[in-house]
Amino acid sequence: MKFKGYAYGLISSISYGLIPLFILPIKQANFSMDTTLFYRFFFSALIVGTYLFIKKQSFKIDVKQIPFLIILGLLYGISADALFLGYDYLTPGIASTLLFVYPLIVAIIMAVFFKERITISTIVAIVFVLAGVILLSFKEGKFELNPIGLGIVFISALGYGLYIVTVNKSKVRDIKGFILSFYSFLFTTIYYATK
Repeated sequence: MKFKGYAYGLISSISYGLIPLFILPIKQANFSMDTTLFYRFFFSALIVGTYLFIKKQSFKIDVKQIPFLIILGLLYGISADALFLGYDYLTPGIASTLLFVYPLIVAIIMAVFFKERITISTIVAIVFVLAGVILLSFKEGKFELNPIGLGIVFISALGYGLYIVTVNKSKVRDIKGFILSFYSFLFTTIYYATK
């Protein structure tokens, strides 16, 4: 079961790493990022919803879970907004790598507010991420890292980190994975539709 978790995490990370390949040409064409992200989450919700419908899964949720699902949609939207804005200030490689400091943010929040222990494996993973960012920031032997871009992408990582904490520590943790993804995508779609 642990192996499956690592495998899914790896696939998720690789998928996230491929985002610049699709987003950068859209940005260069001056196409609206809000419109792009609206369709991204709309079609994600549609695909996951269709899958759940075919599998005859119930979409039923507790009314008390709705505020938390709205929060998840907002956090996901803010994280995506900040990441794509960060591409204007940092190279896609650095911006996307910086996003992966979110486990450190999650670990700190869990340690401070929920008294969870920070494991050695988490620390090692964060050290590797930070080392990668430092190496990517050297250009022709000179260290270059835009502080504005750094702050913007940190907001993206913070948004995603808070998303993870909310999933694990709120009433939505009882919702099955695909159902939770469907509602997260749905409320993120609404976020972009109302911007």
